This record gives sequence, C-alpha cells and structure tokens, in this order.
Amino acid sequence: MRAIDGVEPVPFAEQEECCGFGGLFSIKNPDISGSMLDRKLTAIAASGADRLVSCDLGCLLHLEGGLHRRHATIKTQHLAELIDEALR
Repeated sequence: MRAIDGVEPVPFAEQEECCGFGGLFSIKNPDISGSMLDRKLTAIAASGADRLVSCDLGCLLHLEGGLHRRHATIKTQHLAELIDEALR
C-alpha cells in the first residue's frame, strides 16, 4: 500500500487481533464476537484513519456492519478496490 500515491498506512492498537467474525465463531459465540468487534472498532476509530482496507471479505463485512451501526464515517474497502482506484 505504501507504493500507492496518497495512501498512508495508519497503525492502530491491536491491529493484529481478530475482529471476531471467524466463520461460525460469531454465530456460536455472539457475545465474545461482539466484544472483539467493539474493541477493534474503538481502536480503528482512535487511529484517525478515514479508510479501512483489508483483503479478507469476512472481516470487511463484519467491520463495515459495526462501523455502520456506530454511524462512523470510516470507509471500508477491499485491497483490490484500493489498487483499482489507484490505477484509474
């Protein structure tokens, strides 16, 4: 991502931690999944980033839903979409 003009990766706390979606994990353990999501979204919001880019569609779905419910303005985007945008 650093090779894309105008893109500045922003580190955030616990960025290597799971978002809590993980296949059936979120279905079988909704309370734990929700707690993991909340912690992740709080860290993302605190980073000041305006866009969340990932290559995992499950995570993006989960995180985007959480951001939507928070009425956050952070845009979610798949890495392929970011690259496509940069090439235009």
